[in-house]
Amino acid sequence: TLNYIAQKDGKATLHIINLLGEEIYNRNIQVITGQNNIPVSISDIPHGIYFMSIRSDEGIATQRLVVE
Repeated sequence: TLNYIAQKDGKATLHIINLLGEEIYNRNIQVITGQNNIPVSISDIPHGIYFMSIRSDEGIATQRLVVE
């Protein structure tokens, strides 16, 4: 689950990118003002280190994701 705080309601896109810069996951999401708990299924993602980004009208929020 990804925790994300949005400043306003709107659409966003969730991206997971590997260390080679390749996008391996992409999903459109709807966010609401305040705390958002976004379920993310990583069962099909190989073990490794990734970057998870949410892109919206507010900008881009990125965090590191480690799949073990």
